[in-house]
Amino acid sequence: MLSVAASILVVMVDQALLERVLHLDEPSRMELWAALDGSFDDGDVTPEVAAIIDQRLATVRANPNDYLTLDEFEREVTSRA
Repeated sequence: MLSVAASILVVMVDQALLERVLHLDEPSRMELWAALDGSFDDGDVTPEVAAIIDQRLATVRANPNDYLTLDEFEREVTSRA
């Protein structure tokens, strides 16, 4: 299920372009993502924060199936209280 923000972005995206991108194989989508990511202004992100973000992205990429769903996370957090 998409978040509200993600749903809004999907509506705003050119659907024909999105379809073409979604038909690319995963390596091609990753290459496109990297090219697009490099085109964004990082704004006021300090080098220290950028390093933390890069480390976390590397961890996610190295372990793509190691995550909690929102429901699992909420259960874990509430069980600690």
